[in-house]
Amino acid sequence: MFIKNQLKFSGKLDPEKQEAFIEAYEQLKNALPEGEEIYFMDAVHPEFQSKAVCGWIKAGEVKTLPTTSAQYRMHFIGALSLKEMNVFTQECETVDAESVVAFFTFLEASSNATTIHVICDNGRSNKNKKVEEYLKTSRIKIHYLPPYSPNLNPIERLWKVLREKKTYNKCYEKFIDFKTEIRKFFLEDIPKIKNELVTRITDNFQRIQLNTIKLAIT
Repeated sequence: MFIKNQLKFSGKLDPEKQEAFIEAYEQLKNALPEGEEIYFMDAVHPEFQSKAVCGWIKAGEVKTLPTTSAQYRMHFIGALSLKEMNVFTQECETVDAESVVAFFTFLEASSNATTIHVICDNGRSNKNKKVEEYLKTSRIKIHYLPPYSPNLNPIERLWKVLREKKTYNKCYEKFIDFKTEIRKFFLEDIPKIKNELVTRITDNFQRIQLNTIKLAIT
């Protein structure tokens, strides 16, 4: 048997809930009042470790990739507006309820929108009593994605661009060098590559239809 284009997915993914979200999102976007904005939010955790991926290598040539002596992580919370391809990020020690509330405070201070619609997943840092209490007096309104639906969050594609430009097939000798490059991506690189981001990051969501492969057990 020849398998082509096999797609891995969580066994708990629900296509019907994904379709319902897409319909609700389209209604929100198409009827969005003037002065309101939509942001897709997520956290990313760049890892200070070598990651080898596919690349072009001349025939007969052997390429090597050094490994890092230690493994550390950075933590960022980000929000992306597709309308203007605006990106807001904030670095934090860890991603928890407190850091999400701090990011919401930062996002509100950075936006003049009357209502800020934030679309994010159901992670514990995004859905808890501290966040709920903050939202009572906030201009932010949260819309939660269906469980196990990274395909419905366009900011995931921004994280992919980050990895392509800063971590794939690279080894940083020192953690401080790694941190400098990651921060540079958010502070300096994103404004320079907005044309690329516009073509790669859209709300043309990937619709996943379950067509599970049945394995014979002998």
